Parts: sequence; C-alpha cells; structure tokens
Amino acid sequence: MKNTLFILLFSYCFSLIGQESVPGSDSQKINVAGTETIEVHLNTQTILPGEYLYFSVSVTSREGLENQKISKVAYIALINPLGEKVLQAQMLLNQTASNGSDQPSFLKPSLKNQSNFKNAKGQGDLFIPVSLPTGAYTLVGYTQQMLRQDQEDLFIVPLAVLNPYTSERIGAVNEMSHRKEVETSDNSLIPVFRPLEKISLQDLGLKNDENSGSIGTLSIRKKESLQSYAYFEKKPLEKIAQQTNTSGIKDFSLAATKEKNTQTAIQGEFHGATIRGRIVPKNNVIEGMKMNEVSIALSFLGLNMPFKLTHPGADGTFSFPINTPVNNSNVVLEIMGAAKEIYKLVLHPMPLPKLETLPKGTLQLYSKDLESITQRSVYNQIENAFNRFKPDSIALENSPISDFSHLKSQDYLLEEYTLFPTFEETVFEIISELSYQKTNDGGVVLYCKGVKRNVPIAAPPLLFIDGIPVENQEDFRNYTTQNIARIRVVQKQLVAGNKIWNGMVEISTKNGIPLEYINGNGLSIKDIALPELHKKYYQIQKNTQITGNNNNGPTSQLPHFNTQLVWWPHTTFSSNTASHYFYTSSVKGTYALKGWFRDQNGKQNTLTKTFRVE
Repeated sequence: MKNTLFILLFSYCFSLIGQESVPGSDSQKINVAGTETIEVHLNTQTILPGEYLYFSVSVTSREGLENQKISKVAYIALINPLGEKVLQAQMLLNQTASNGSDQPSFLKPSLKNQSNFKNAKGQGDLFIPVSLPTGAYTLVGYTQQMLRQDQEDLFIVPLAVLNPYTSERIGAVNEMSHRKEVETSDNSLIPVFRPLEKISLQDLGLKNDENSGSIGTLSIRKKESLQSYAYFEKKPLEKIAQQTNTSGIKDFSLAATKEKNTQTAIQGEFHGATIRGRIVPKNNVIEGMKMNEVSIALSFLGLNMPFKLTHPGADGTFSFPINTPVNNSNVVLEIMGAAKEIYKLVLHPMPLPKLETLPKGTLQLYSKDLESITQRSVYNQIENAFNRFKPDSIALENSPISDFSHLKSQDYLLEEYTLFPTFEETVFEIISELSYQKTNDGGVVLYCKGVKRNVPIAAPPLLFIDGIPVENQEDFRNYTTQNIARIRVVQKQLVAGNKIWNGMVEISTKNGIPLEYINGNGLSIKDIALPELHKKYYQIQKNTQITGNNNNGPTSQLPHFNTQLVWWPHTTFSSNTASHYFYTSSVKGTYALKGWFRDQNGKQNTLTKTFRVE
C-alpha cells in the first residue's frame, strides 16, 4: 500500500497550478501583491533523459489592476540542486487561444477572456539530456514582470530526474532499497484496449457535452510505475496577501490599496521576445564614433527570413524585438562599417530569478525502481532513433516572412543560364537590372537601374547573400558564382535602419549558408535562444500505420513505445470532442487521461479517466 506522502505527492504532480491553493478556493492562483500570476501544467514530474517535459503556461492579469499590460513572453527554467541553471525555454504568449491550426480539428479558439481577467497563453517543451545526473531539480515558471514582483509568486515545483546511464548523484538523495507494495485498484471496472488500437475519447467515457466550452490542457500518459520522487523539505512561502473569505471567494481588497509600482518596464516584454545585448570597446577606450552612431545588423539564415538593423543607446545597449516565432535560430549578428574595429558585441542571457532564493529539493530514490527505469530508457532510445520516421511532434510552419519578400522582383535561376565565374561577370552578362559603375574617387559601386526614388539621393542597393548584408560591394565583384542558385532584384527604394537604399539584390546559395563569404569576412554563425515553436504533439503518421483485413484493428509497420499518447495544450472542448481519436502505444500497462480546464466562469476543474493496454 502506498504511503500517504507518496499519494499526496502524486496527486500534487498532476495538479500543477501555481504554488499552493488557498483552502476553500477554486484553485486559481491569484496574486494580489503583484500584477500578474502564472499557471503551469506539466505532463509529469518524474522524468528520464531522452524524454520531453511538456508544459502549457497561462499568465493572468486582473483588469484594472494598476492599469498594467500583460506580458507577451514567459520563461521556464530548470535549476539543478547546486542552484545552477541547466535548461531554459521561452515562449511567446497569445492573448487569445490558438487559431486551431496547431490543434485537432475539433478544437476551436476561445474568443472570450475570463471575466475580470486578461489572459495570455503559451506552450513549449524541454528535452532532458543524458548530461543531467540523477537528483531533485527545481522547475521555475515566470515572466519578466514577475521578477520585479515578489519571487514567491513564481511557479516553483520539484522535478525528479532519474538517469540510468550514470551512477552520479547530485544534491540531496535518499536512496532506499525497500519498496512498499502498491495497492492495486479493481481493473475490471476500467476499459481495456489492444496495443496500437485506434480509440476515441468517447471510448474512455468522455461524453460529447462534458465540459463543453471550457478551456484547458489534456494529457494521456502511462501512469507512473516508479515510486521515486522529488519533494521540497519546506514548501514555498504562501502569499501573505492571498486571502479567502468564508464563502470561498478571494478577497481583492488589498490590490485596490497597493501602492503603484513605478519601476520601468523592461523594453519589449509586453510586445514579444527580445534579443538584447550591448557593445563595448575592444580596448576599453572609446575612439572616434559614439556608441549611438553604430549600426548593428541581425540576419537570420534562410529564405525570406527577417533582417533587422538597429542602433544602440548612448550606454551601448541594443535590442531586437522578435514578435513571432522563427523556425531557424541560426543568425549572423555583426557591427557594420568601421565601428567593428572599435567595438565588440556582448549578448545578454535570458532573465532568471534569484537562484539562491529558490528552494532545493530532495530525491527519494528506490533502488528497486532500476528495472523499470532501465526498460523505460530502452523505449526512449528506440523512439528517439526512429523519430524522423514517425515523429511524435511536428513544428508548425509559423516562421515570419521578411518585410522584403512581398516586393515585386525579377528572379534569375542561374541553372537556366550559362555559368560565369564571378558575380561581376554574371551581372554584366545576365542581370540587366544591375551594373557596376565607377565613382569619382576611382572606386566601383553596384548600381540598380530603373529604381523609382521617393527621395532623390545617390545610394547603392541593399545587397544580401542568404540574408546576410554585404557591406563591401566592390570586393564582392569577385565572389565565385559556383554555389549561387538564385539572384533576385527589387527595383524599389527601401529604408532599412536609418539608411536609404536604391533597390535590393538577394543572392541565395545552393545550401543556404554562404560559408565562403562568412569565413572570408570574419563573421560567425550564432545559435540564438528564441521562443519555442508551437507544435502539433503526438500525431502518429499515416505512413507508419497499415490497416488489417480483419476486425482486429490497425497494426503498425513500426512499433510505438511512447508512453505519452496525447498532449493538447490550451484547447477548447466542443460538442464533438469525445469523437476525436488517438492510437494506443505498444507499451502495455495502465494509462490515465488527465484534463485541467476552466469553465466559462473561470473556475478551475480537473478530469481523470483511466484505461489499460493489454
């Protein structure tokens, strides 16, 4: 029989709504001391390397409370027992539900915000690497706005990481060999299905009208067979300002009398994610050019990806707002012109709470879990090895289109022409809209013909190679055309940063990364931390399924050993929710459907269904 502590912890693992609910309340986490609250749902609190931790996030701000905007970015950080950040993710938040493109067909967006609240939602995941040793980790959810409030308002829970690939332990670990017997329930009362069987939510007893119109997160996952778990010796402090009256309705009276927060908002936090940094002198001596006169370019590698140009402030700080998810995190970040000889770039990391103030957990580790952990890790390796053939999540096509992609242009596919060795010869022989002209000082500049000029100014065209701006257009004349696939010319006057350009030339190489140009100009490709892409989770692909000729249901060309069958964040349950289907796993055992949802009155509820795969 399970001990009482484990039962309470297991229940807590699946009701991850902020910190601690106030007794008698509706479980909605309300922060009357600050301006925002955060609510996080996780798919598990016991995880192995090779698995994904999935989360859905909801940030709420009370309307009228100090006239505050709501954050557009939220963060999830995993902190090891030594107080070090080991993983971190950021996500863009939408104030309304998804348009449905990332959800099953029965899920439709909610166009209503909860009464008296502003709400923003996001989702993401963290992949657990094998480099994390076994221990009790701390998972934190927050926004930048919350970091300036009381840190007790952050979402903080313990996470047990069990690594069978190493004997290393980190932090407080109580290792025990004795494992108490688990009291089993009457399995004759729950539905039973075959491996890889197609079933619907209605087969699990979910009615068509059950919870219709409510918003929530739905998870179907194999019930945890491990008894090892992580816990905090001391619970995070409860909010002093959080109160409940005798009727169970929260008291907001303190919020009305709280002194207005006068701290300046961090730039961009209410508009989207931001890449931040500063320029500093290379030799600690400022020579010639002032910091706010420097141009900084951000180029995302890839077709039609954004190009951004900005100038730092007088103190050298700069920022690039990222208002929509970007599919490619590879960028070239550079100082333009002669200033690159004076200054260098330093990027700021993503914000973190005060790590030393976070609670540290303890891992209760049962050595007899080793057999189950080993088998589960084998399943993880199989699933990860075949992931490209049968992915359990698909990143949605939500990359932004460059501001220049819609412009009318003339395109030249060089494979359709005689190949000339250099860019200058190609311009002369093929590209009728371009030419090279001599200047009064004896130099040569690229010229775009037929440009309609709103401002009568002599200026070169904006020249890109795979999204990277080419500064020295004279030297670029000798660039080899062997790897160029396409040249696109726009005959229009453009403004980028504080400069005017007469036309634009986009060069696309065959592999999309101009290594010859990057290496020859002292540039480097950086992998920038960007917001998580929205994904469609756990959709078994048709090419892995074949239908039998009998009534035994579908079989699979490849077995599926995933134990997370469904993860639908921020869904709206409609009248035909119950008819939506999914496939069971090849892994036999007991599975649980867990749903967290709010009804139209904003009340938090949970839904649980159990079934077996035999």
